[in-house]
Amino acid sequence: MNPAEILEQRRLEKRLTKEAVWSSAGMTSSEYQDVEDHGPEAFEVLRLHQLRRICACLDLDMVRLVDECLPAPFTGEFSREWARMRRNELILAARGRRGWTQDELADRIGFETVAVERMELEGAFLESWSVDLITELASVLGVPRTPLLTLGPEEDL
Repeated sequence: MNPAEILEQRRLEKRLTKEAVWSSAGMTSSEYQDVEDHGPEAFEVLRLHQLRRICACLDLDMVRLVDECLPAPFTGEFSREWARMRRNELILAARGRRGWTQDELADRIGFETVAVERMELEGAFLESWSVDLITELASVLGVPRTPLLTLGPEEDL
């Protein structure tokens, strides 16, 4: 099942209108319509904070939704120490473990260095990224996707 089918099915189960979902997610009707009409749109286009709000409205676990629809990019061992880190700390540590500069990581993910600077300073910076971009970042860094999708205690929206 793709994310669009899961979201639509859940919305219908909860007997919610599309308007109820898109308004609670802070989206327009056409943005939300695209999510239900186009299977991968939820992960390719939506910003993480929008997907998080849709899932909250539908009482869905966002990380579980992502894991059910996308293969896990990480198969290695993940230290307990890293599991306790905030997103920005994890990105910094993973980059350091690889011996990369911010410029090198930026080149590997196809972004400007300023994006790496911001993601290492502000954990909430990834909330403006799509699930697909975060999955790619996790893959490049060699870390699980889940901690990069998860809000830390300091990251209020």
